[in-house]
Amino acid sequence: MAPTQELVDGLRARVKVLGTRTPQELRTLLREELLKLVGTDMDRTVRTEPEGRKPGIVMVVGVNGTGKTTTTGKLARVLVADGRSVVLGAADTFRAAAADQLQTWGERVGAHTVRGPEAGDPASVAFDAVKEGKEMGSTSSSSTRRGGCTRRPGSWTSWEGQAGRGEARAAR
Repeated sequence: MAPTQELVDGLRARVKVLGTRTPQELRTLLREELLKLVGTDMDRTVRTEPEGRKPGIVMVVGVNGTGKTTTTGKLARVLVADGRSVVLGAADTFRAAAADQLQTWGERVGAHTVRGPEAGDPASVAFDAVKEGKEMGSTSSSSTRRGGCTRRPGSWTSWEGQAGRGEARAAR
């Protein structure tokens, strides 16, 4: 609650000092106050490149109704269009339609979706999604008859987590 109170207090003080009268002026002040709180100097780059043999992982966390599923679906679409293979892990096992919604996104964009049982353990879904992403991203080298696996370049894993519940989305 502290950031919200800080925002409201700062906005009220600026309105009093500047004598803001119109909704447009207020919106401008609100925008300035929000930008001051989030810090525009931070690096907000979404890093999806794998590190060595590990897949790239993105975890998306937020409260209900903030667009996590839609954002994750759109990010998956961009990555698939970029030639990556994507695994989405539907670990929001408490919201009835969450896994269905994510699976629909996966089907639309060409991504594989890992699901768990309704009201199941979200962490286990996240674990299974990463495990499956790793398995799908590796190929046995039959030409050299090695038992080991090698990762294809550009593999990526993403998570989406709902605060306190764990809605995970893994894309590889």
